[in-house]
Amino acid sequence: MKLSFPSVTASGRRYGLLLLILAIIAVSCHNTAYALSDAQNGIISQNCAHLKQSLKSLQKADSRTRVHLGTTYQNILLSYITPLNLRLVRNDQPSADLTRLQTEFSSARDDFATKFIKYSQSLEDLIATDCQSNPELFYTKLEATRALRHTVSASVAQLDHLLGEHITAVTKLKESL
Repeated sequence: MKLSFPSVTASGRRYGLLLLILAIIAVSCHNTAYALSDAQNGIISQNCAHLKQSLKSLQKADSRTRVHLGTTYQNILLSYITPLNLRLVRNDQPSADLTRLQTEFSSARDDFATKFIKYSQSLEDLIATDCQSNPELFYTKLEATRALRHTVSASVAQLDHLLGEHITAVTKLKESL
């Protein structure tokens, strides 16, 4: 099962202008530590309403994804991973590998939830920022929010990896019985 946190580019045309504007700004100020030129400030200020609308759409999509992934991870843990380990223990065939994976998966799921909350709060703060009158602050917050979104994505990748490991461990266990 391959689960991934959707990227902004996967959301379609409504993010096209946002991505183009932010990519131009990011490329041109890569080495300037967020010191934006007058032209870049102008681009952000002029497109502030569209940027905020695009970010609000992203926020809604991310929220739906968070609910879906959170529910999926919870169901996998409570309906599959934990019952399997309990049954193995009851049958005097505990698997240290499966127990370790259960612990790691549970911890990674909690980590995902925590990281998503931090990202969500940062996105909310970004949306509340007045990009028309303070584009440099907006861009600084945008970069911070991007970094947090990346940590959420890495968290999803970790959970996906652990699920793959679990499937492999269960397959090996099945073959040994």
